[in-house]
Amino acid sequence: MNSTIRANLFRLRRLLPLLGIALALPGHAMATPVALEHYVGNAFDMSGHLLYTESHWIRGDPGARELLVLFRCPDGRPFARKQVREAGHEQAPSFVLEDARSGYREGVREDGPGQREVFVRAGADERERSAPVAGLPGLVVDAGFDSFLRKHWTSLAAGQPQRFEFLLPSRLQAYPFSLSQSGEDLIDGTPVRRFRLQLDAWYAFAVPAISLAYERDTKRIREYTGVSNIRNAAGKSLKVRIEFPPGARAVLPDARRLDALETAELDGSCAL
Repeated sequence: MNSTIRANLFRLRRLLPLLGIALALPGHAMATPVALEHYVGNAFDMSGHLLYTESHWIRGDPGARELLVLFRCPDGRPFARKQVREAGHEQAPSFVLEDARSGYREGVREDGPGQREVFVRAGADERERSAPVAGLPGLVVDAGFDSFLRKHWTSLAAGQPQRFEFLLPSRLQAYPFSLSQSGEDLIDGTPVRRFRLQLDAWYAFAVPAISLAYERDTKRIREYTGVSNIRNAAGKSLKVRIEFPPGARAVLPDARRLDALETAELDGSCAL
């Protein structure tokens, strides 16, 4: 293997960490929309040590939902935030992710009538880079993966892998991925379907696959195992197992709390 190919594979191994937060977003049931739904994910390292938690809020109807995720240290301090707005783009929503520890920022935003752009800033002192969002058929953006999975739920169960283009903001472009059902199982007595997500290219062997488990009846996410785009203090990507316990879900009657959380101060001193 020559040096050019080795260098390309090294860069590709860094692609999947960019998906970590994206794939663990809505997990929304196919039920009548509510004013505000709240649930929590607990991210552990491979030895079972709690690294951080994810607090999720969802409001609105499918296709017009607003989603918010606060990433918190084990002591409860929020250090990163993601805001997602579908606005008619359920599978490819606009979003902003910001991490106060490093100043990292990425997302997709409107850029004129009918136009959108992807952007990324590697750190507080770095220059922002951006590019137009290509109108690829079946493009998936961030939390839109959840909608994509539910849309193809029956085909996946029938053993038909689904291929799509997933936008990676840090690269300002989309890459081919394949999603397939890998089996059925029980988690705490609840039937789940397990899925495998991986790059759909000859170099896929160089990038670890992601494993996900969704409840068979509700289509809600229960587990995520893979690399995360949340990094430790040294800037190294974390390999995590995120659990989404059903007991940590609730329907909240007042959606106004979401407005305050969208502007809550983030703590940049959290060390993972």
